[in-house]
Amino acid sequence: MADPSPAVDLPDARYTTSSETTAAELGTAFALEDYKAVSSDRGWPSANAITARFGSWNRARDMAGLPLRPQQRGWTRDQLTRALHAAARRLGRTPIAQDWNQLAGELGWPHSATVARRLGYGSWERAIERAGLSRRPRSDWTVEQVIALLRADAYRRGRPPRAHEWLEKDAGRPTCLQVTNMFGSWNAALLQADLETYRPAA
Repeated sequence: MADPSPAVDLPDARYTTSSETTAAELGTAFALEDYKAVSSDRGWPSANAITARFGSWNRARDMAGLPLRPQQRGWTRDQLTRALHAAARRLGRTPIAQDWNQLAGELGWPHSATVARRLGYGSWERAIERAGLSRRPRSDWTVEQVIALLRADAYRRGRPPRAHEWLEKDAGRPTCLQVTNMFGSWNAALLQADLETYRPAA
């Protein structure tokens, strides 16, 4: 299949409508990474196609009537570390990725994926450790938090997460064993999160 990025023959409304729909689902402060996660399996124009069409992501947001996001290229590791400590002070605990993204929308901080990439080599847990923050205890997860994490992971992947993808210990979320202990099964957890379930192996 041809790369959809050029797609210059599509009307502007095709591009702006996908951004408007994402804003309706995730809020107007959604980041580029959020759009990539939800657009991949919906047949929407890619983020690359949108920026190529309008010249920049912020210009595309402006065309869709959405507020502009602050430019994030200047964030250094030291700045990210200070912001993580500020988030921890504000929350009274070490932030998980979901906490961070809620604050990022208010304060113009980078998305958690940017923090993980620049400070933790792709891992939120390593970013927390490199910032010198204590790792979040793994025994105090609530049903609401787990549901929110499942939904956030589904948005990022473009599909519901599978149990084996939560095998690895991560301070930013419970393990699949903790999830199944809480809900009774992995599919039961997905159902509670209003996500599509997977057929059990034969």
